[in-house]
Amino acid sequence: MKKTAIVTGASNGIGRSVATIFATKGFNVIIADIDSKNGPDLHERLIKNELNSAFIECDVSDPDSIDNLVEKTITHYGHIDVLINNAGISVFRRQMS
Repeated sequence: MKKTAIVTGASNGIGRSVATIFATKGFNVIIADIDSKNGPDLHERLIKNELNSAFIECDVSDPDSIDNLVEKTITHYGHIDVLINNAGISVFRRQMS
């Protein structure tokens, strides 16, 4: 049975690389990201290379979105073996003088 990995923040940067590596190592990969453009693009690229993946839109700051991610992953693959918590946000604040 293939192992399943969820990678949050998988649409770009480090997360994209991690998701791709897991897929090339034979994992089912869930591309979990709020980015509804680049996430599906990565999924399509992996599928074209005969690698197993799925894109699930997920906002890790929203508990309901996380619940949805877990439920869909279990429904699709039956189990979760690895969770890479890569998603992050940056907030820039301007100081008022």
